[in-house]
Amino acid sequence: HLLGNNPPFPGKSVSHSPMSGDEADSAALWSKQPVVRGLTSRTSKIPFICASICVASALVAVLVQFSGARESKSPKAADSFAHPKWDGPHTTDWRGTARDEWRGTTALRGGKGYASTPMGQVHYRDVGPRDDPNPIVLLHQTPMFMIQWAKVQHELSELGIRSVSVDTPGYGMSDIPPQQPTIQEFADNLVAVLNHLELGKVVVAGQHTGAQIAAAFAANH
Repeated sequence: HLLGNNPPFPGKSVSHSPMSGDEADSAALWSKQPVVRGLTSRTSKIPFICASICVASALVAVLVQFSGARESKSPKAADSFAHPKWDGPHTTDWRGTARDEWRGTTALRGGKGYASTPMGQVHYRDVGPRDDPNPIVLLHQTPMFMIQWAKVQHELSELGIRSVSVDTPGYGMSDIPPQQPTIQEFADNLVAVLNHLELGKVVVAGQHTGAQIAAAFAANH
C-alpha cells in the first residue's frame, strides 16, 4: 500500500506525502519485484482457503460421528468396546480398592480417634484385642494415609493382634504441622500418640517414608 499500487481502502483516495529521491528510487525498485506485486493477490485468498478447510473438517467430523453411531448399533461393535468386567476380590474381604466398588474411607470401620500432639491433632485407628501385649503401630507411605493399612489391620485383628495405624501429620485426617518436619521430628511426635493410647511398648512398622519414621522412632525411643 505504501508503494501506491494497491489502495488500502477501495473507493477512497489516499494522499501520500512527497517522497525524497532515495525513497522514490527504493519504491521504483520494489515495484519491479514480481513477488511483491503478487503478494496482495495471494494473501487475499487466505480467508477463502481457511474457510474451505473449516467446512471440510466439519463434514469429516459429522461423517465420522454418523459412522460410529451406526457401528454401535451392532452387537459385535458394542461388545468390542464394552468396559472390561472387574474380576478381582469384592469389598467383603475389606480390600477397599476394587475399582468398581470403591468404598473410600468406609473401609476404615471402627477404632478411629484423635490424639493431641505438638504438631496438632493426629488421626489414628486402633483396632484389635485390648489385652495384646505387643500392639503394632503402622505408618503409611508418602503421599498416602492410613487407608493403606485397612486390610492389614483386619487380618491382624483376626489373628488376635492389636494394631494402630496413624495418619502422618499433614496427611489424611491429621492436622497440618506449622512447618515441614524432619523424619526425626515425625518420630518424636509419635510419642504423644502412644501416650494418649497409654501404650508403653510397641512394634513399629512402616512403608517408604513410614519406614524411615519407624526406624528413627526405634533408634531413639
